[in-house]
Amino acid sequence: MKRLVILLLIIFTFFISSCGNKVNVVDEFNINDTLDISSEEVDVIILYGQSNASGVSSNAYLKKNDINTYNEASSYENIYINYFCDNGTNKSEGFVTPSASCGINNDYFGPELGICKYLNDNKTNKKTFIIKYTWGATNLNTEWLNKKDKNLLNVSLKFTKESLEYLKSKGYQINIKGVCWMQGESDSTEALANKYYNNTVKLVSIIREELSSYSENIRFVDAYIADVKYWVKSSVINKAKLDFKNSGDNNYLVDTIELGLTTNLEPEENPDLAHYDSMSMLKLGMAFAEMLYK
Repeated sequence: MKRLVILLLIIFTFFISSCGNKVNVVDEFNINDTLDISSEEVDVIILYGQSNASGVSSNAYLKKNDINTYNEASSYENIYINYFCDNGTNKSEGFVTPSASCGINNDYFGPELGICKYLNDNKTNKKTFIIKYTWGATNLNTEWLNKKDKNLLNVSLKFTKESLEYLKSKGYQINIKGVCWMQGESDSTEALANKYYNNTVKLVSIIREELSSYSENIRFVDAYIADVKYWVKSSVINKAKLDFKNSGDNNYLVDTIELGLTTNLEPEENPDLAHYDSMSMLKLGMAFAEMLYK
């Protein structure tokens, strides 16, 4: 039943996101004052993308498969997240302690949890803030870049800048470690796949230019999409990702295929092939963080 609900949600989101300007894209954000004044130098990690960035990985399965990570998920020290998923269906409205419930709703999590685990396991003492703006079933070509009214890149950058300005208002000295991008599934079509490389060039150029006043030489960490039946042009999308990674020193790529990330294990009775299983999502986030700190 849970899988059916999620699939219906994704189909509905895909339908409304295909309606161009008819979608009411939220672009006003509330950031509650949750932090103390500080002059610390802090790291910032930005997470953008569609549903596998939002997180459709079950925290119930995480609890079953890795009880230690599940138990420590809400106790990471010096890590905070401000998230806005799927047009606000799940949001924090300010920087809060991470948990296993920062996905499309409170039952799910995304790559942020693996990022937190990596930081915790590697004893990075510097305070870190994650800024997450994601929306499932959105394509790069139309929703993120070329939509005339409130394209998602502009909205995500607005959310990001407001989050960064809040950190600055509290006295923090900001170092953007990089932008993590988990997207491409909705561009894996006959009509859009061949545009993906040029669209990625445009995306990253805008991100780096818009955030240049906060940090220079911002890393961009991409990830392969899964090779499953839903993404008919996954090989074209993934080649575009590899080509972009090879085009610049600050471009990085997580090889999800080589890592063996799976989508076919959960739910056990009827796997959701479109989304990463809980342990694979954890690995994805850890791989993102490794690329940022290598």
